[in-house]
Amino acid sequence: MMLVVTRTRTVLTAFTLVSVLALGACSDDDPEPKFAPTPSTSAPTDMTTSPSAPPSDPLEPSMPAEATRDSDAGAEAFVRYWIEMVNFAQRTGQTNGLRKLNDVRCAGCRGMVEAIDSAYRSGGHIVGGELSAGRLRELPLDFGAEWAAFANARTAPQTVVRQDGTKEKHDGAPFDLYTYVDWADGWSMRWLRTPS
Repeated sequence: MMLVVTRTRTVLTAFTLVSVLALGACSDDDPEPKFAPTPSTSAPTDMTTSPSAPPSDPLEPSMPAEATRDSDAGAEAFVRYWIEMVNFAQRTGQTNGLRKLNDVRCAGCRGMVEAIDSAYRSGGHIVGGELSAGRLRELPLDFGAEWAAFANARTAPQTVVRQDGTKEKHDGAPFDLYTYVDWADGWSMRWLRTPS
């Protein structure tokens, strides 16, 4: 069962990609994301075993040349690059590059960026939660997209460390990732879906 979450609760509980990717569906017709039940939060633990702060100067991934082409191979390369950018944004809190890859109509994309921004804006950071995807298989077009694909995907375990030291932990999990991308002088993520 999925819960519709208010904007306030979204900001408070949806700090992570795992929560955002627990969406049943998200589009411009569904402005409020749907989230899985709230993850657990724990008190700070011994600092020697706690996740460390993010690296100070990580390099943003570069878009591969293939991802700039209006072709099936270009769309697939773009989706893989987008996943790299999600991982980079989670690791660093730097979401501008990811935001530029997202279509303004993609509510799931917006929710993801807002969740990452919220975690870092409040003085916290995110450890883990890397997204990986297997082979992309083309899907019928929908949602105004020019290319769509499905992949078996996985998120790694993740911890959101808040400024006060409290931690919100998420188990890694497999999921089905549906991506819909659109071309307008370059690819953009138009719509995301993960079945509930």
